[in-house]
Amino acid sequence: MTAPNIALKASEQAVERPLILQLDEISRDDLPEVGGKAWSLGELRSAGFPVPTGYVFTAEALRRFIEGAGLAGQVAALEKLAGQAGVEEASERLRRSIAEAPVPEELAQAVLGAYGELFKGTRPVAVRSSGAKEDLDDASFAGQYETVLNVRGREALLSALKQCWASMWSPRVLGYAASRAGGAGELGMGVVVQEMIDADVSGVLFSVDPLTGREEQMVIEAVFGLGEALVSGKANADRFVVTAADGAVVSREIAIKTRKIVCVAGAVEGKGTREEPVPADREHAETLSSAELHRLAGLGAAVQERLGRPVDVEWVVADGVPFIVQARPITKISFAPELGEWTTADFRDGGVSSEVCTPFMWSLYEAAFELSLPRYLRAIKLLEPDYQTHWTRTFFARPYWSLTETKRVMTKVPGFNERNFDKDLGVDVHYEGEGLKTPVTPRTVARAIPVLFALRREYRRQLERARSFKESFETFKRPFELSDEELR
Repeated sequence: MTAPNIALKASEQAVERPLILQLDEISRDDLPEVGGKAWSLGELRSAGFPVPTGYVFTAEALRRFIEGAGLAGQVAALEKLAGQAGVEEASERLRRSIAEAPVPEELAQAVLGAYGELFKGTRPVAVRSSGAKEDLDDASFAGQYETVLNVRGREALLSALKQCWASMWSPRVLGYAASRAGGAGELGMGVVVQEMIDADVSGVLFSVDPLTGREEQMVIEAVFGLGEALVSGKANADRFVVTAADGAVVSREIAIKTRKIVCVAGAVEGKGTREEPVPADREHAETLSSAELHRLAGLGAAVQERLGRPVDVEWVVADGVPFIVQARPITKISFAPELGEWTTADFRDGGVSSEVCTPFMWSLYEAAFELSLPRYLRAIKLLEPDYQTHWTRTFFARPYWSLTETKRVMTKVPGFNERNFDKDLGVDVHYEGEGLKTPVTPRTVARAIPVLFALRREYRRQLERARSFKESFETFKRPFELSDEELR
């Protein structure tokens, strides 16, 4: 029996899909087969970034394993239970079946052949899940799938591969997929196998401060040893805020670091890591020097430019050399209260304003929002003559406009309803009820009377300008209609 979802269907056209792709070979078209993590690593490695060498087992390898092991029926039954009672027991049965099932001979030969060719069959590798819906703009699946570090030997590799595959059907992943990524029916997975970097320091870099929304600052968190300690919360991390332009340190918070996770050394066959104490004389030491922070900031800026959006980069440093082991979009960015509330609403419906904004296009937006808009609001008595603020700005090279300032003005109008305002403009709502409301009372109407007279006056003025422009248009356009001879 074949599972009914897209991830496990055989191709209707019987197209032979590859089981393995080198990271350097991955193209955008391969994304559904290799997953988000593998695609971003391949994109960066092809562009010359310091990504450890490796390859990816495509979703086709998972399909062949499920079908060859006779597990398609269990998969289909489990996916129907996503989000319902009984899913945990069914998930446990399927994952136990995956762990116990032998890898079909043809698939095992491909797995071990690639390992032998690139890693001599004995060198340690990191085995990382790469879900087909992982690291998307609006559903990252970060932390939902398995990663197995420091894998040595052929049997250990097959075991790690199955461990990653099995993680795709954990109750946690199925629940997340049902709520955030369109359901479990189209889940698929590639698995990345990379050279294992025995890190001295590991951490994450956010190319935009995710807590304040400041794009001119980056946040770098770091621990001694492997990054598993940071992800699992087993070690306190140093936290550095640096400038995006040159990596200069804005602030540093140095944690007391008592534990770290390191590779289990010396084993010929096996996998895994172990926890050990940080030497007493290093507990208060900074994990990164100023030079290393500068270098990581430059790397983060280059990754953001290459992938075209704010990114969360997982990195390691070994013997002073940084490596990128993962890069994904930052799916949620908060804005500091002092920055106010900003939105792209009414910019997202296509056209030039829905993409990266060029300097020329930005100059037009800036003129409209920073000059024309406040001039008009003052003319109709909704804005104080001496009030100064910013009405628009760019975040991540895209135009945003100030909800805070716009709503401050609009609350002066009787009958204003924040929810209706947001709905009309397509603003994402994050509050309960109607939000801000301005009642229609004698007092609010009396305050609005000057606005009504000013609106009438401004309306007449605009009509007069339109008539004047129409009358002078023929004269205005005449110089642009000269013949080539006249222009000479």
